Amino acid sequence: MTTKKAERSSRSPWTFLADALASVRLTVGLLGVLIPLSIVGTVIPQGLSSQEYIDRFGWKAFGVLYYLRLDTVFTSALFLLLLVALGVNVLACTLRRIREKKSHPGFILVHASLVFLLAGGLASGHGRIRGEVTLEAGQSAGFFEARGKKIPLGFEIRLTKFEVEHYQGNAEKLVIALPGGTGTYEFPVRLGEEIAVPGSPYRFKVEQYVPDFRMDHGGKGVFSASNQPNNPAILVHVSGPDTDYGEWAFAKYPDFHRKKEGGLDLRYHWEPLIPKAFRSYVDVIQQGRFVRQAVIEVNHPLKFGGLSITQENYDAVSGQWTGLGVVKDPGTRWVYLGIVVLIAGLANNIYLRPWWKKRRNL
Repeated sequence: MTTKKAERSSRSPWTFLADALASVRLTVGLLGVLIPLSIVGTVIPQGLSSQEYIDRFGWKAFGVLYYLRLDTVFTSALFLLLLVALGVNVLACTLRRIREKKSHPGFILVHASLVFLLAGGLASGHGRIRGEVTLEAGQSAGFFEARGKKIPLGFEIRLTKFEVEHYQGNAEKLVIALPGGTGTYEFPVRLGEEIAVPGSPYRFKVEQYVPDFRMDHGGKGVFSASNQPNNPAILVHVSGPDTDYGEWAFAKYPDFHRKKEGGLDLRYHWEPLIPKAFRSYVDVIQQGRFVRQAVIEVNHPLKFGGLSITQENYDAVSGQWTGLGVVKDPGTRWVYLGIVVLIAGLANNIYLRPWWKKRRNL
């Protein structure tokens, strides 16, 4: 016991610091704090607005979240400081094993991968930027908005086409009764498609869909009061012999429409239009020259110039614009490098090292 105390007292401050940084106890202590924080940051969505937290958890829980800063766990100074400490701890352990010649390539690679992964986490936590850009067909943008600022993309992105594909439900349909009760037919509602009514000279086309139908005070214009389907209606154009007129059909008020005398009787049965897929067709332009084409879909982002451009939202009323999310994450490359080095280290430990030992013993 006396000998150990004497050895400790004879150590220089630098040796004591090196031993402390390479301590397994320090590793366990850091992980004991980082793991619970990571679980909290995973369970509680990060970076939402105050209203979104209130809607999800209520006022009281929101007060606790806000007071403890549990909405910004991964970007907090404490979390980043703990990651730095763990990185230094792992690096110190690796250097000590190398100095004592107790290491091998697999050990070094595995520990180096941990340092790369931690570096990626730090870079993402400190330098990750998330913004958005809104485009209509034919428009281009060289900036995206994030944190109230316009940030250059480093290139231009031009929207050439945007399309939305919906699930076609059985409850959304247009029921047409012919004059004189000679027949009734059901048709799916498809915007812009001209369809012939069987057994008659009539044709019809659904020209417009409005989720919350309103008319201006002059009675000359139609608009949607909101994106919510509070009063869904469609404008149907009917054509035939000596017949050419447009008529609004309302889902919630089937009798509230201007019925053309002697024309078709229209009944609109509505259900929500559920998007199956929405896609943005874009061109990437750099220094005035076309570089590439891409189709951006949900879970299929465009990766270019160190940015990831994703399909976020769109104009649900008229489909005139698309909302693209832009993410700049400087930690991604470090994370990928860490994964590659980790795989190499594990492959060495599991396959190459035992094989080499076996060959040396032959």
